Amino acid sequence: MLTDELTKQLRRDALSWETFAVTVCSVSSDLDHDAATLLGGWAATAKGPVEEQPVEQLRNSGLINPAVTGESPSVHMVVDTVVTGTEGVSVPVRVYRPAAGALPVIVYAHGGGWTLLSIDSADTFCRHLANGTGCAVVSVGYRLAPEHPFPAAFDDVWAATAWAARGGLGWVPQRVAVGGDSAGGNLAAAVALHARDTNAIRLDLQLLLYPATSLDLDTPSIRELGDDPRFRLSAGTLRWFWSNYLGGDLSITDPRAVPALANSFAGVAPAIIVTPGFDPLRDDGGRYADLLTAAGVSAELLVPETLPHGFIMFLGAVAAARATVDHVVQRVKALMNPQRPAPPLALAEEFHRVPFGTHSADLQMLLHEMRSGPIAGKPFLFISDTNAEWALGRFSHDVPPVPSIDWSTRFTTLEDAEWHVFKQRWSQMFGQELGDD
Repeated sequence: MLTDELTKQLRRDALSWETFAVTVCSVSSDLDHDAATLLGGWAATAKGPVEEQPVEQLRNSGLINPAVTGESPSVHMVVDTVVTGTEGVSVPVRVYRPAAGALPVIVYAHGGGWTLLSIDSADTFCRHLANGTGCAVVSVGYRLAPEHPFPAAFDDVWAATAWAARGGLGWVPQRVAVGGDSAGGNLAAAVALHARDTNAIRLDLQLLLYPATSLDLDTPSIRELGDDPRFRLSAGTLRWFWSNYLGGDLSITDPRAVPALANSFAGVAPAIIVTPGFDPLRDDGGRYADLLTAAGVSAELLVPETLPHGFIMFLGAVAAARATVDHVVQRVKALMNPQRPAPPLALAEEFHRVPFGTHSADLQMLLHEMRSGPIAGKPFLFISDTNAEWALGRFSHDVPPVPSIDWSTRFTTLEDAEWHVFKQRWSQMFGQELGDD
């Protein structure tokens, strides 16, 4: 970071933007080396502050670059579709499914100051998030400002979240999270508050990556880092982004726009908040974590000290960014897929050996649980026309679910067929494989 003396010297000499950018690149020894190289190169070639450049030029600046973002990993299924939003608006979403089945869901909003970037800019990260957590990820292509000021972006992310939570993917997920980076973190936090206020849907987690939650543009981290063009978030730039989103009205107090202004945070979904050390928004995220904690909400604050704002887009160029993303993803996985202890194996033995009608109360409760819940993806048994054998069927993830029969998996006794289905459900619920004996 800049020392006070160097800052004074640079201002005294009235250096140009280009000279200032090159000079600061060699100042910090704490910023990750790979990140410093990347950001220093960008700063040296920048045409001035973000707010002085045409929006369309910024939107076509080539930030979506595999050399920087990293190569996109393959995912079991990726589908682009459309959600119907407020007043019939069509909201594009990209759905990443790392596996078949009724998975937990994360609805994700990309960053870019509500003004820039897109589903494509978040593609690589969302693929890592889906594969690493085992959750389906719904990335939202919300409307951008200044053409579409608040509440357009909020409405779009809310519509996509409600759609996914209510079964729009073909199943009603048992756990739902919202997430986002920077401006997307703002949208995720706002959706979490609105879900609490309306009780329209239940959320289990909010993943806030360097979020913009307040209009305070005079925090210590902004004063410390905002004038460094490598980080591209001066007080003036942040004011420009906020003005775009809020239609120029920076006096707004609606928590759907400025989450930190909510009257209460009690009862909102638990949070993972990531605030990099070299981020002008570092204090913003930290203060939001404090607000949640003070209200009794679980808020895990992660602080990768050597990384800058925007690091999730640097997975191909900054090794420390990839390591941090891997850590964050594992934390999300643990919270979205809580490991449930398997019941005693004696219950499986009882099902395998004891006839129906004589099962214990504990086994009957377990069988009821196995048969309840969403039907999509669930196996069932189908008897042949001759009543001589049983085949394994499965319900699809269509709406409504469609049954299909796998005639390659057949059984000559009902007991063997029932045991096969029981083992599948046991594995799905407890992550434990049962043997044949």
